[in-house]
Amino acid sequence: IFSWSNCQFQHQQECEELLIFLSAGDCRYVWKLLALYSDYRCRDNNNDDNDPHPNTVELATVVKSILLLNDSKIIEYVTTHAPPFEKICTVLEHDPKLRRRANHLRFLSD
Repeated sequence: IFSWSNCQFQHQQECEELLIFLSAGDCRYVWKLLALYSDYRCRDNNNDDNDPHPNTVELATVVKSILLLNDSKIIEYVTTHAPPFEKICTVLEHDPKLRRRANHLRFLSD
């Protein structure tokens, strides 16, 4: 998963095949990726929020890469359903490119 998130697609067909896979079955694969976040957080309850689990950081990178593919089906799925939108927001809080950890979900709930 992580290997393709950092690569440049040499052929448009590869990108299209990836998007078809990611958006298949109401974005089932994306939802399964988001479910991993809960698994990591449950295993790592003693960890300080300022020092996230390495897998959480990688997951944030993968999820961000998927969103940056800018596929309409994936964007629609994420933005029209509350559970995936909330999970996307919490996963992206661990984006390694952020200078300090964001708190997207708290902002949205206020």
